[in-house]
Amino acid sequence: MLAGVCVLSTGCKDGQDEVDNTPLPELELTADDPAVEISEDGLTATISVDKAAASFTLGVVSNLDWTLAEGNPSWVEATVSEDGLTVEIDENEALDGRDAEFRISVENKKGTLEAKIRISQTGIDAATLELSDETLEISADGGSVELGVTTNQSTVDVRKEEAGLPGCRQDNLHRRGQ
Repeated sequence: MLAGVCVLSTGCKDGQDEVDNTPLPELELTADDPAVEISEDGLTATISVDKAAASFTLGVVSNLDWTLAEGNPSWVEATVSEDGLTVEIDENEALDGRDAEFRISVENKKGTLEAKIRISQTGIDAATLELSDETLEISADGGSVELGVTTNQSTVDVRKEEAGLPGCRQDNLHRRGQ
């Protein structure tokens, strides 16, 4: 009995550190979608999409609770879900492509580990313009003609010089519905 008491009383001396069982942070991203490329170390996901709206779910494997950094651009919504991280990307209606990056992290007293999610989205295709008729005939006395125009652009700027309409008055050109 005396030996047991001695062992207990000498187990922790003043100034001796206790054993720290805090685990090192672990974090890994996973994805089943071929549009999502995961780096070998599992800490970077790259999502490359065309102009259309898209949604992806990334798996997040961690031994600690993880957090999503604030400050994503307005065209990307990243939310924590049961399956990991859901990333919803709005349609890009601009000509130029766009890029975004956000981070998730795990942290404890032994350190911090971050993973990056990078998104690259293309812009819309080159401008298209389709006319309802290939040829318009206007008598020498003048008159009016209705021409249907279909485009993937939000505005159309028609100038009589560029349009080859020498007698056309600019103020008579307008968009239907305006």
